[in-house]
Amino acid sequence: MQAVPATLYDRMGGSDAVAALAVETVRRGLADWRIKRFLEGAQDAAAQAQTAQWLGSALGGPLTYRGPDPSALYSRLAAEKGLNGTHLDTLAQHVAGAMAEMGLSADMIDGLLAALAVHRQGWT
Repeated sequence: MQAVPATLYDRMGGSDAVAALAVETVRRGLADWRIKRFLEGAQDAAAQAQTAQWLGSALGGPLTYRGPDPSALYSRLAAEKGLNGTHLDTLAQHVAGAMAEMGLSADMIDGLLAALAVHRQGWT
């Protein structure tokens, strides 16, 4: 019997690691003048849980995302605050930086960035 390959979620360390990634990504984003306006309110517990759910889902984990529809959220933020693909690229850079700081391998970082790019299709 062949073993099922571990998901990025499992390889990363599961829910605790994903929660830490969500917190660090939001912290980095709020410190970046280019994108902080899009993350206002994202540091509260509910918003961070939604961020962890979304990241965990993108990583192939068992989490179910229960936040706002990402496409509708993108459209609203684009109309109200000028969100565009460059801002999403900046946020992705912060995700990658947080993962690197956590000691995760380059292939895991690339895997998550690829998964995020798939989720992002159709937003911009």
